[in-house]
Amino acid sequence: MRGRTIVSTSIVFVLAIAAGAHTAKAQLMAVFHLSPNPKTLACFQSQASVTPSANVIVAEGALTDDLIISGAGYKPGLPFELFTVQRSFLTSTGSIDPKFTTF
Repeated sequence: MRGRTIVSTSIVFVLAIAAGAHTAKAQLMAVFHLSPNPKTLACFQSQASVTPSANVIVAEGALTDDLIISGAGYKPGLPFELFTVQRSFLTSTGSIDPKFTTF
């Protein structure tokens, strides 16, 4: 009987560890849209009638966070660098903010 108790306890312990591994999945933190700078739009858009767009997904993982950026409407094979700014002269809709001032 004691052998069965040890085996049963071991199985429960292994199942608890396996169940804990499933909780390490990434959790969605934010989804947002990036807007192009209107002054440089013509430099990277694939066609004059197409406005490039980009969407961002940020997820928090157990060990690392994930950042996924997907874009469309850009010139094929265009090399570019991605950078962020703390303050933007664009509003959340992508239009120019008339109240924006520099330091």
